[in-house]
Amino acid sequence: MQEIPALAPLVLSLFFLLEPRHKLFSTEILSGLFFAIALQLKLIGIIYIPLVFLILWLRRPTPLSSMGTLVQELLVFGMSVGVGFIALNFLTGSPLGIQLKQSWAAHFSSARSFEYGSAIEHPYDWSVLLKNWDIMLPALLGVVALFREWKKSESRMAFLPLAWLALSLVVFSLHKPWWEYYYVHNALPLCWCAAVGFAWLLRFVSSARRVGASSIWISSALCLGLFAVCALPWMAARVYGQVADMRASPKIHSCYVLKEVERFRPFTTFMFTDRPICSFHSGIPVPPHLAMLSLKRFWTGDMSNTRVAEELESIQPGIVLWSNDSREVPFQELLSQKYQLAYIDDLNRLFVHKSIIKKAKRF
Repeated sequence: MQEIPALAPLVLSLFFLLEPRHKLFSTEILSGLFFAIALQLKLIGIIYIPLVFLILWLRRPTPLSSMGTLVQELLVFGMSVGVGFIALNFLTGSPLGIQLKQSWAAHFSSARSFEYGSAIEHPYDWSVLLKNWDIMLPALLGVVALFREWKKSESRMAFLPLAWLALSLVVFSLHKPWWEYYYVHNALPLCWCAAVGFAWLLRFVSSARRVGASSIWISSALCLGLFAVCALPWMAARVYGQVADMRASPKIHSCYVLKEVERFRPFTTFMFTDRPICSFHSGIPVPPHLAMLSLKRFWTGDMSNTRVAEELESIQPGIVLWSNDSREVPFQELLSQKYQLAYIDDLNRLFVHKSIIKKAKRF
């Protein structure tokens, strides 16, 4: 999941643009470079280009003032993004053409295979907003407060979090497939609006107390206290559950299958696994074309069960580490003919090429 690493430089890029304009366009150049880093990590950042236009437009003293300067800022920002993106591709050795082709195929190509369903079967899960009601409720209050501020001519920047929230909801509610970790794109503007909502409510309670409106002050304080009583245990329980899940997950030092893989490591060049993290920890690479078998590749026809079997038949990696479940693998015939089951437990099945088994027995 690259969403969070890609969003970090993206957020920095947008907030650099909020700085006052400098004569040498330093904020636009710096913002463009950070935007290029975000695009290099994941091209999905391109959907935030409208926010760049919006921020530069909102920085104008009036909506139609200094249009020539606005065009210059857009050109400088665009050139910084282009130069930074190409330079990063050159420094990292990333093939730009292949990267763009794969990204286009994964996100915009029509479905050509239905071996594993289709993207239509993974729509936006609106219940995720209800599950995060502790952010949604103050965010709704913040939306109301921001909308009121935006109506005032001196508070044009109040439109930015509203536009950010609307953009993320529209794009990710329409885009299919939708995965749970995409929620992080909604979480950023939601948290911003929630912070505004809390600030507005606290100011309202404080002002009501100062003017002596005891009934309003008491009722508002009670609502705030009730929210805290309900939300804080909910947050704590959620954090506790996540920590408990992490503690219950397999540990490297107690993962016996990795120790078994280590025995055969000197005799193999590649391994094939449905959990790339095992390849990372063992230090044995997966064949590049099989390293990421995402559903998008199967849906667009870039990969299929037949091609997986053909690639494995051609490469014949020394080790095949697969989950121990009831699913039938498309390369079962190859496993039966050329591989031997070397280890099995409740979670793993470790197959080793028969030639490597013979070599390992000699040492």
